[in-house]
Amino acid sequence: MWRVSEKGTYRHVRVVAEPVDAKGLWEVVLYRKLIWLPQQVDDTIQLKRVPIYGATSELCEAKATALRNASPFVLDLTQSRVFQKVNLATLRESAEVQEKFASGEWSISAMVQRAKENDLPTLRQLAEQAIETKASSGKNVVSDRAHLGKLDLSLKVDGQIVKLGKLRVSEIRQSHITTWVRTLASVNSKRTGKPLGEHSIELAIALVKLAWSQLTLDENTVQYADSLTFANLRKLYEREVDPFIPIEPVDLVLLESIRELKDLTPVEAAAFALLLQGLRMNEVGAIRWEDIVVDEQGRQWVEPVGSISKAGRIWRPRTKIGVRENRSLPLTSFQVRLLEPARGCHQSFACGEPLLDTDSLRRLFEGLLVRAGKALPEKQFVRTIRHTVLTLLADRTDDDVADYWGHGKLPSTMVGKRYNLAEMRQKRRQRRKNVTFADTPACDYLPWAQW
Repeated sequence: MWRVSEKGTYRHVRVVAEPVDAKGLWEVVLYRKLIWLPQQVDDTIQLKRVPIYGATSELCEAKATALRNASPFVLDLTQSRVFQKVNLATLRESAEVQEKFASGEWSISAMVQRAKENDLPTLRQLAEQAIETKASSGKNVVSDRAHLGKLDLSLKVDGQIVKLGKLRVSEIRQSHITTWVRTLASVNSKRTGKPLGEHSIELAIALVKLAWSQLTLDENTVQYADSLTFANLRKLYEREVDPFIPIEPVDLVLLESIRELKDLTPVEAAAFALLLQGLRMNEVGAIRWEDIVVDEQGRQWVEPVGSISKAGRIWRPRTKIGVRENRSLPLTSFQVRLLEPARGCHQSFACGEPLLDTDSLRRLFEGLLVRAGKALPEKQFVRTIRHTVLTLLADRTDDDVADYWGHGKLPSTMVGKRYNLAEMRQKRRQRRKNVTFADTPACDYLPWAQW
């Protein structure tokens, strides 16, 4: 079948023996192939000429091949039983072929089904959709976005090279998931050059589980939701536990060398003071002046209520990822002196600078070390200062004080109610006794209390 277009109109022309007088652009829109099919009439076999149509000549040939292969039996009749001489290959066809063809892979219903499957989302599309949904509710998605690239790992499944993220939900089998997890366990981290840690693999699996849960939200995909299971995957990547090597605290001489610097900017001084408070790195840049309060005795306390996201340097109303903690921590007079130069110039101690995320804070501290002529030993990082503070508190007071100082969990009575800031501060004042040892605020047992 041809389509002849001219001056914005077109008409369809069938290919015939006689030439057709039609001006315009000729385009093939449908191919036709004629094949002979046997048809049983009573006890004789008659041949019927059947046209096969398709968008390409290859599709016509594929349909013809499907007809030939669909024959349920081989006729043992001789050519003399039919009205027209054909070879034995043609005699394999039967009258049932046309009916089977109508319900086979080239039928309209099968083509509609394949079109529906082609409209299904890929796993990566599901993952991106899940991340956006999670982000819109204010939840942290930094880890999820960081593991998206793991969906692009090449896998060999059933002799084919595929990428899990590019497979549509109708194509994914349990073997794809298990092969993907095994592959994750064998690849090396770009940052360390060592095999991925178990925690990293678990976070990647959690991303796939989150993506797969999106299937239940759409009636067109819910049928695939139960086709995968994520149980018992741990044995595919579980490794022998390395012997525990305790982290050595930061040498106090190194911290004292920064103390001796005379040219600290207000931001550098305030960041150093808050690092000595044992805060998490993503909490340091989120401290606002309203988070530093004064008690009846004139002592200043820092009460972290937020953190800085690494992506976009956005202030978030939570401390540790996913939770809100209830800590009120006393400051030494040395830390108060470091903070004062930055007070009043901005809502946060950053004095109008972009909010300090963890990378910015790391570069700031490493710059201080260079100016002091020092460097952190191997396997120590800026975050090791937090470990150092908690270790000193545990050694000089007790483990309960150190545990609350680092992880002041909200009491169960506060979980079910949404407290405003004033109520939260009242609750924190009541719990300052948790960081008091022998009737003395625990910060007075830290070395810099004497600086």
